[in-house]
Order: sequence, then structure tokens, then C-alpha cells
Amino acid sequence: MRRAGLGVLVLVGLMALAASGQTGCECGTPTEPGCYTTFRSNEIVEFSLTVPVEYFWVYDTGVVPLVTGWWVERPDGIIVKHVTFTEPRGHNVLFLWDLSTDAGGAVEPGVYRIVLTTTSTGPISADIKIVSCCCSLCWSCCWTPCLCQPAIYCPPACGELRLKLASAGTRKCCAFTMTIYGEFAP
Repeated sequence: MRRAGLGVLVLVGLMALAASGQTGCECGTPTEPGCYTTFRSNEIVEFSLTVPVEYFWVYDTGVVPLVTGWWVERPDGIIVKHVTFTEPRGHNVLFLWDLSTDAGGAVEPGVYRIVLTTTSTGPISADIKIVSCCCSLCWSCCWTPCLCQPAIYCPPACGELRLKLASAGTRKCCAFTMTIYGEFAP
């Protein structure tokens, strides 16, 4: 019985130590939006325009909005990535953002807004929060659990267009990879 109690005490102590060392999460900063989806810094963000059935009733239209372009901006309004289409795309098309800037570099962890422009409405946006991948020595990401809330979901207003966000996979955390080839001969 004592061993079990001591084991539990040690486990709780290790979890508390791991939680105190978790500094990349930045929980509760006042600059965060009220609603956002969280992605790790090595994930690829997939998004698409969702047109609910109520949209046609609320706006008394039969025209489906088409996407003319998208951009990603920081909270201060500076655009980090901008894509414009020569031909409008349908609302069911999936778009990908690999967390890169227009210059090709990776964005820093923080809060960003993805904004879509359409043929018939104003801009539609969704806020996201990028958290560090926490890679150490390129072998694993975040061996300790992040204690922050992973997302804060706010339901959209009835009939409003919205962005559907998801992870489309991950990139390598490290800037380099090494492959070793060999051959054994008898």
C-alpha cells in the first residue's frame, strides 16, 4: 500500500514539474480572440467555405458564393500570406496553408486570421492560434502534454457563411533530414 501511495505521489510530482516547464502555450494572453482553432507550428491548415442551407433563406438568394481569394493576417492587420485566383473557385474547394509567408519563410507561433473573399458577400474569416511544435532534437514533438485549451469554438450566426478548419497533416519539425543508406555483403 505504501509503494502504491509513494508511486502516486511521485507521478503527481512529475506531472506538476512537467506542467510548470510548459512555456510554449501562452495560456490566457489578453490579445487572443474570443474564438479560435489551435494548430501546431508543423501542421498544414486546411480550410474551405461552408455555405449552410439557411444562407439562402436569410439572404433570399439562389446564388452560391464563389471564392475569389484568401489571405492570412496578424492581429495588427499585416498580411503574411495572400492568394488571389484568376477564376473564382467553388465553395466546396479545399485550400491549404502550410504556415508560410509570401516570402517563403515560416510564420512565428501566435494568433492569425484566415480571410476568404467571395463573389457575393464580404470577407469571411476565422481566427487560429499557432502553438510551438516543441521539438527537441528532431525526434519528437511535445513529450509533455500542453495544458492549454486546444480550441475555443463559437457557433456562427444562423445563415452566415463560415470557414471549416482542419489539419491536413504535418511537416517535418526540423530544418534538415538525414538518410543513411548501407549494404551488407556476405
